[in-house]
Amino acid sequence: MLLWLALLALATPVVASQPVVQFETAEFVLSESARPPPDSAPWRAVELPDLWWQSRPGVHGVGWYRMRWRLDALPAQAQALYLPRLRATDEVFVNGQQVGDPPSPLDTNGHARPRFHELLASQLRQGENTLHLRVHIARRAGLVAPQVGDAATLHTAHERKLFIASTGPRVLFGATLTLGLFMLVLWQRRPAEASFGYFGLAATSFALMLFDLLLDATPLEPASWDCVRNLAAQLVNVSTFVFALRYGGWRLPRLEAALWSLPPIQLVLNLLSVAGIALPMSVKWLAAPIFIGYVAVFAWVAWRRRTPESIALLLASPGRTIWFLLHYGGLGPYDLSELLLPYSFVPLFVVIGWMLVSRFARSLNESEELNAQLEQRVEQKRLEMQQNFQRLQRLEREQAIAEERSRIMSDMHDGIGAHLISMLDLAERSALSSDEMRTALRDCLDDLRLTIDSLEPSDNDLLPVLGNFRYRVDPRLRKQGIELDWQVSEVPRLACLTPRNLLHLLRILQEAFTNVLKHAHASVISVQTGLDASGRSVFIRVRDNGGGFKGEHRGHGLNNMRQRAQSIGAVLAIDGSAGGTTLELLLPVG
Repeated sequence: MLLWLALLALATPVVASQPVVQFETAEFVLSESARPPPDSAPWRAVELPDLWWQSRPGVHGVGWYRMRWRLDALPAQAQALYLPRLRATDEVFVNGQQVGDPPSPLDTNGHARPRFHELLASQLRQGENTLHLRVHIARRAGLVAPQVGDAATLHTAHERKLFIASTGPRVLFGATLTLGLFMLVLWQRRPAEASFGYFGLAATSFALMLFDLLLDATPLEPASWDCVRNLAAQLVNVSTFVFALRYGGWRLPRLEAALWSLPPIQLVLNLLSVAGIALPMSVKWLAAPIFIGYVAVFAWVAWRRRTPESIALLLASPGRTIWFLLHYGGLGPYDLSELLLPYSFVPLFVVIGWMLVSRFARSLNESEELNAQLEQRVEQKRLEMQQNFQRLQRLEREQAIAEERSRIMSDMHDGIGAHLISMLDLAERSALSSDEMRTALRDCLDDLRLTIDSLEPSDNDLLPVLGNFRYRVDPRLRKQGIELDWQVSEVPRLACLTPRNLLHLLRILQEAFTNVLKHAHASVISVQTGLDASGRSVFIRVRDNGGGFKGEHRGHGLNNMRQRAQSIGAVLAIDGSAGGTTLELLLPVG
């Protein structure tokens, strides 16, 4: 409503600070003459504004208006002529002299716009002055009272009228078309939000209604362009009505189908009217029930909800109805209704656009808030998982330490413990000589060293393990006068070299060397490593040049070696002969 009040204030005539003559009456004559008709022509008095569809229904062609005013003396201030509505094809004459540029070529599709002409002193005369207007009579048009007088005052009135009639509608066209297309794209991206689609259709259709106001002439012949504008207006009305129903929470398929049938009916009736076929009623009244319908829907929603949004929609919705009553009901000045036409839907569009944009912004805010909450929850879960993972790692480390402690205790119990218990029993019975005691203690130390070596990180590399073993046994071999032939070469890393498996491997090697020292009477022990012919196993080969072994030596030692080899997934082969003994252990590469 504030917009309507502002437009009414702008359209109110300026109070003249200098004398201004506004013509309330004129004389009219139908004539195709290119110059003002003489006084003898059949001039007829008319009141202004002169609405042609009322005073001369069905009449087309060219007519002349004549108006007179008197100047007692030529004014010192500049004078001007202001015509609130005149087509570009119409001509103006003051005292027989043409004012402004003559129209060329003749274009009957020209728009009626405010026109302002400064009058030269040579164009005025002291006493009686005459204004002639040569106009083309067309449907839905008329002559609004011209004004003549002080140029500065009339220029102000012309600028205000030009803004309302031309500049404002052009701005509205750009803004409405942009908003409508934006809403249509938004609806295409979010098909579930049908409200965006209805509003986008209404806004773009309204922009089509305003399109010809951007041009000096209508894009088509006036009657054809009226069909296009009426169709666009009906699309605006129907889209707004369906939007109102959806806004109120109603889905009425039959009523909506009936509403969407109105635009094609409107188009057919307009074409019949243009073709000159008489209709039982004017097609303009098709819009009236729709105006009343969506205003009633908005009123019902506002009464039920009583929210600022619903009340704003109700206050903005009567704009088109008010214009309809002013224009077709004869309840206001003709010129005023023509001026308000481009603004008739603006209040409603502003409220609906604000409402939908607010809803869209609210959805974005809610989405961002949900994303923030989701990120917060994800971060919280991540921290919980990290803490659980750290706790699990700690438990696994503690379990691994406990298992390793248990393994070491078991190995020490089975190895060193068994040796010590055996030695203690023999010592208590005085069954050990000093040499036997030294040998037993040496065996205990060797077993302890093996246990310690198995705890060293091997990184699945066999060579450092064998290097430590060589460091342990080499001094003992030298004391026995045995040469160690070390032919160890680079081999792939072995996944099976866990601490427990390392201990089994070292005890197999220890048992092999112990057997050589005790039974073989060898002078050379050779150790070799490498890949077998298949490339899938690494071999460790221990060979001596002793006397081999006999059947009685195939006792618990060899069985223990085979069991240990089996436990680490290896294959043990022993070949004894008079030329020496060869032990080969095959370890899997994978």
